[in-house]
Amino acid sequence: MNFQELVRTRRSVRRFRKGTIPETKVLSILDSARWAPSYRNSQPWNLLVVYGSDDLNFLSEIYLNAYL
Repeated sequence: MNFQELVRTRRSVRRFRKGTIPETKVLSILDSARWAPSYRNSQPWNLLVVYGSDDLNFLSEIYLNAYL
């Protein structure tokens, strides 16, 4: 696939499936992300994995209050 095909066939996800992603799959994705290139090999990665709606709601509260 060339770049033009990639741009023309891309799509935006409008709805996500309900359910959880297995931890092994999440770890695999994170491991792949570590290999992404970064400017001058600075590797400025800060990743946070959220499991469950309780954690997500808690983080939402923190971020909303941080900007008030």
